[in-house]
Amino acid sequence: KGSSFAKALKLDLNFTEKFLELVHGESIRKQTEIMNAGEAEKGIAAEAHTNTVQS
Repeated sequence: KGSSFAKALKLDLNFTEKFLELVHGESIRKQTEIMNAGEAEKGIAAEAHTNTVQS
């Protein structure tokens, strides 16, 4: 896929492969950040619920 993308845009193949690897890595990093934030919110909600039940 990357090679046809590079050829269509007349870009260097090595540049395009590295660029797509970096974009992919950043995408994974951002998705992980979002999922971890969601897990933190669940933990806070569960802790608040536990504290309410104990009171």
